[in-house]
Amino acid sequence: MFTMMVTMIYSSSRLIYSIGRDGLLPKFLGKIDDKGTPKNSMIVITIIIAFMGGFVPLEQLTNLVNIGTLIAFLFVSIGIIPLRKNKEIDNSKGFQVPLYPWLPILSALLCLLMLTQLQLETWIASLIWFAFWPNFIL
Repeated sequence: MFTMMVTMIYSSSRLIYSIGRDGLLPKFLGKIDDKGTPKNSMIVITIIIAFMGGFVPLEQLTNLVNIGTLIAFLFVSIGIIPLRKNKEIDNSKGFQVPLYPWLPILSALLCLLMLTQLQLETWIASLIWFAFWPNFIL
C-alpha cells in the first residue's frame, strides 16, 4: 500500500500539473520550479493522499484505488478507437495497438466486468469523490 501511495503521488502530480498547464485547473498547479518539478501539484496531491491514507480504512482505500484505476483503463481503452481513426495523426510511427480494434474492445469489456464486481459502497464513495474533487482544487 505504501508503494502504491508513493507511486500515486508522482503520477497524480504529473497529471494535475498537465491539466493545470492546459488551463482546466488553477494555473498555480501548472507551474514548475527551477528544477523542472511540478512542486505545487505535488504538494496538493501529497496532502490529499496523506489525508486519505490516514483517515480512510485500508479496505475502502484499496477499493477506491481499484475503481479509479479501472475507470482510467476503461477510458483509455475506449479512447484508442477514435484516436486511431483520426486521419490527421500519422499512425505509421510510434506506438501501435496490436489486434486493433479487438484488443481495446476486449480491454474495455474486461474493465467493465471487473467494475461490476466492486461493492456498492465503493461506487457511492467514488461518485461522491468525483463530484467534489474539482471543488477541493478550486
